[in-house]
Amino acid sequence: MAELREFITEETLKALEEAGFIISTKEDHIPKSRFDEVNTRMKEAETKNADYVKQLESLNSSKGDVEALQKQLEEMSTKAKADQESYESRIAEIQRKSLIDNALIKAGAKNNQAVWATADLSKVSYSDGKIEGIDDVIKENKERCPYLWESEETPVFKAGAPVGKAPAPDELMELTKIK
Repeated sequence: MAELREFITEETLKALEEAGFIISTKEDHIPKSRFDEVNTRMKEAETKNADYVKQLESLNSSKGDVEALQKQLEEMSTKAKADQESYESRIAEIQRKSLIDNALIKAGAKNNQAVWATADLSKVSYSDGKIEGIDDVIKENKERCPYLWESEETPVFKAGAPVGKAPAPDELMELTKIK
């Protein structure tokens, strides 16, 4: 990063980081998936808060009829429970996807979206902030679609040698003797 700073201004560097072209290497960097999760929670909480404020204002304006207020209160509590369950299920799904993405990155996936499309992720279960079965899904997908995963062996490119295999030292000596 220091080398890059020599050639461009701080403003340009910040713009590149904000656009996602440069990934911060700081230790306090928050993964995008975690940021999105927290940001989603915050937006939903703000929306719910605004709804509850409106409902309380409508309750304050209709102070006369007790039965109507009780009915409205029951409807609001039922709606609040349903909203809470919906919210919790969405957050659980976001956490599940985030954990799966992190597992795919750690396993060496070249493109997480392609792995999501080709892997049978219905076999992965999520509970209490943990995922189970991802190792089997990754292993199965690596066997079926090896081109989506980083290779464990680094290909060596030599003139006249097949890709992925370096010629043995004896073969190199024979090639030099032929000349």
